[in-house]
Amino acid sequence: MERDEAGTHLATRALRDVLIKPTIRQNQGRIVKYTGDGFLAEFPNSLDAVMAAITIQRGMVREAARETPLAFRIGVHVGDIIVDADDIYGDGVNIAARLESFSAPGGIVLSQAVHEQVRHNLAVIFDDLGELHLRNITRSLRLFALPPARIAELPEQPFAAETAEGRKGLAQVRRPTDFAQRLSIAVLPFDNMSSDPQQSYFADGIVEDIIGALSRFRNLSVLPRNVSFIYKGRAVDLRDVGRALNVRYVVEGSVRRAGNRVRITAQLIDTSTGAHLWADYFDGQMAEIFALQDQVTQRIVTSIEPRVRAAEIERAKRTPVENLDAYDCYLRALELRSVLTYESFSKAFALLERSIELDPNYAPALAHAANCLGAIRDNGWSVLDDATTQRALNYANRVIEIESHDAEALCYAAHCIAVFGRDSARALDIMRHAVEQNPNSGLAWARRGMVNVYAGNYLEAIKCAERARSLYLASDAKFVVILTHGMASLFVGDYEQALAYAEETLPDRRSLEVMALLKIFALVKLNRNDQVVDAAKALLKDHPSFTISGFKGRTPFAGPQQEAIIEHCLRSAGLPE
Repeated sequence: MERDEAGTHLATRALRDVLIKPTIRQNQGRIVKYTGDGFLAEFPNSLDAVMAAITIQRGMVREAARETPLAFRIGVHVGDIIVDADDIYGDGVNIAARLESFSAPGGIVLSQAVHEQVRHNLAVIFDDLGELHLRNITRSLRLFALPPARIAELPEQPFAAETAEGRKGLAQVRRPTDFAQRLSIAVLPFDNMSSDPQQSYFADGIVEDIIGALSRFRNLSVLPRNVSFIYKGRAVDLRDVGRALNVRYVVEGSVRRAGNRVRITAQLIDTSTGAHLWADYFDGQMAEIFALQDQVTQRIVTSIEPRVRAAEIERAKRTPVENLDAYDCYLRALELRSVLTYESFSKAFALLERSIELDPNYAPALAHAANCLGAIRDNGWSVLDDATTQRALNYANRVIEIESHDAEALCYAAHCIAVFGRDSARALDIMRHAVEQNPNSGLAWARRGMVNVYAGNYLEAIKCAERARSLYLASDAKFVVILTHGMASLFVGDYEQALAYAEETLPDRRSLEVMALLKIFALVKLNRNDQVVDAAKALLKDHPSFTISGFKGRTPFAGPQQEAIIEHCLRSAGLPE
């Protein structure tokens, strides 16, 4: 500023427009505010923030050619914030503002919290600066630095390779659940097959929306737009793309417009084999372009995530037992949970406990372990003692403590809190947060509907179930949606509808205790006594140890109205006390 005030001001403004703002936007972030010659930006996750920082500093290399080059220091921290109008506040913001002062000009400094989250995803060596005291921060923090010389040497895509050579020089300890490299996915630019080259903006917009929506699935590591868009307009072998970007899965597609009609195609490919795992096409009218874009994005992302999960389960089944890590144990447990028997769920629970043993902070394993115990109890397969009940609650509370973005893990934990902790109000608050994190999670909407039934919010429960039906649903979520509709219908007095849902349920779930009971409840209320007798016999055949007192002691349905209906129906059916 002393040497060339006007020129420095213009250069800084130019860098904002051509480098800083586009880079932050491409990495899913937003600029909160400018602070003189600096800026404050917010990102959905640590990896996006660090990728933006690296890209900005690489882009600044051309500034070195200036007689008086500009240089930025960048600090990256992860923490809770307070949002107030267009600004953000909080301890996390204060720490981020202090970090940049420890960076060399042109370099980047990370807090330990950020370093832990990104160190396995980047083929980058950070310098450990040790424990340092930050101005106006009472506690010391451990910091890690990426000096400018090392940034200049980085490859265009500094993602960690799967090979031993690629990991050389990285941190020696690798978390068992660090599966980002095998579960990572890239969405390539969609081809514009229309005669009008101007329509490419529409194709790019769809890809950006898909990347953003897929990023909300916590079990997927989605490459940012600026990485995948290096392939725009290029004919490539997808297996080469997989090796170059170090991703297992790739989404590609095309957009073709004819008049006012548009057709969008998309397909999911496993880059390790070249196999097509899923493909579909979507037709619509350009007159409703934004609604069409939202609809296509939703259908694509809710189709892709379960296919990737299924492919990963198949891969885990081929992994030797002695080589199973926390993630593989979790996947094998998911496969076992699809078989609705006490033996299968018991084996699944054992695998989930092994996963937790390998990584005590692996939220999906904790959440599914809690849910396994809930299913064992709710299906009448076993009576859980107080210690086991508390164990399930501990797992659920641990999920909420360590994970705030994984909608599926959160909804399983919340369901456990509603069932074992009898705290539907807290569970619903967690569910609300879960669907905010991922509005495209059919499972989260389904479980939220069921917890609303427990709480007596029947109309809200039906709304959640309808929302879930509009999304892709695996068998588990489909069953919860049907049960939600059925129980909500029962408690609002629509007994014919409740019976219809009881009989609609999936074939492999008709013998489950809760579905057999829903059918009995509806038949009793409809005064179909002969059918009630048959339904009661069927229940006792599949669940010979069932008793009214046992069910009342563990039923999650609470409230005087629910209890009165349930007790009346159970006794009217002549079930054993």
